Amino acid sequence: MKLRIHIKGAGRRQNRIAEIVYDYPQAEMSVEEFLTETVRQTVRAYNTRRDTEVSDSAEMLKLFSEDMLQAQAETGKVTFSAVQELSQQAVHRADEKKATLNALQAFEDGIVAVFVDGVRYTEGTQRLRLTPESEATFVRLTFLAGRIW
Repeated sequence: MKLRIHIKGAGRRQNRIAEIVYDYPQAEMSVEEFLTETVRQTVRAYNTRRDTEVSDSAEMLKLFSEDMLQAQAETGKVTFSAVQELSQQAVHRADEKKATLNALQAFEDGIVAVFVDGVRYTEGTQRLRLTPESEATFVRLTFLAGRIW
């Protein structure tokens, strides 16, 4: 079943709402199962995107490596920063288990609020009944700290 998800995050750089469509295998699940499945799909999409970027960069590096080497030699300094940057990108893949544990902990701590069809869910054991018209919203809450004198 396809479900539209709205992700809201307030902040200086990104004060926007993103909409993503995911396909869920069940229409009824607990909030924890819902979060776990959402994280699983998000991590897989991220890793696929990352792998594509790395392979594209590797191909580009193969094509332009001779020209880059020649240009650097003309300036008098040859570095391998492009190769190092590429290898670091390949290492930084999202770990599905860690991401799931992090999301569940953030939900439990109240850092992330989950709304489905306008109803806020605060317990991981609460059951969700999803329909094709359902909309889910994740809101990452920002806590303000400071003193008032």
